[in-house]
Amino acid sequence: MQAEYAAWLEAMPEATHDSPTGQALQAIVELDLDEIVAIEPPRGFGRDERLRPGRGVLAASLAASVLPGV
Repeated sequence: MQAEYAAWLEAMPEATHDSPTGQALQAIVELDLDEIVAIEPPRGFGRDERLRPGRGVLAASLAASVLPGV
């Protein structure tokens, strides 16, 4: 998405680069996302198979509480 914002910024007329939209696009383009990509989230943030919907005891208990008779 960052590349799309860069293309959008480049397509804008030079006179609008100082507008709020141009400034926001510039800030996004300048973000260094390498550090964010390198972050390893703790277990349970969509990476723990036991916590994914449709799997295991947690999913069964949630289904039973939402869908009586399941």
